[in-house]
Amino acid sequence: MPDPGKMPKRPAAITGLCWLLISGVLVNVYSVLMLFQNREFLENVTSGNRFVLLQLGVGSVGLVVMLVSSIAMLLGKNWGRYLLATWTIIVGVGVLIGRQLDLITLLAFLFSALILAVLFRKESNEYFKVHRGKADVDLSGAN
Repeated sequence: MPDPGKMPKRPAAITGLCWLLISGVLVNVYSVLMLFQNREFLENVTSGNRFVLLQLGVGSVGLVVMLVSSIAMLLGKNWGRYLLATWTIIVGVGVLIGRQLDLITLLAFLFSALILAVLFRKESNEYFKVHRGKADVDLSGAN
């Protein structure tokens, strides 16, 4: 077992990314709750509009994936970054298949590429390799 004093600290980029994603989940949950105040949205949901229901379903799964993977990565679990990377790629392929390439889509792809780059940088690889699921006590990254 590695000496805890010699174990690499969680990279600040991983800590920042995880907390950014967790914050994004909270904002998105609030936004979805506010959608249910919109009469037109409720009519689409209750009438069985498949496009709206699909967006709501995929979006909900995405929020759960972001939350679970972020918490897992803060705890040093390597599978968390693979879960997030896999979901990012699946959604990216889905967007390419079903949507025109516009500025918003391009920005989303750039942001996704940045996330993937942070997840698999040398520092991140070393951190996850050594920790192999051993939790850091301090989730803020100040350990």
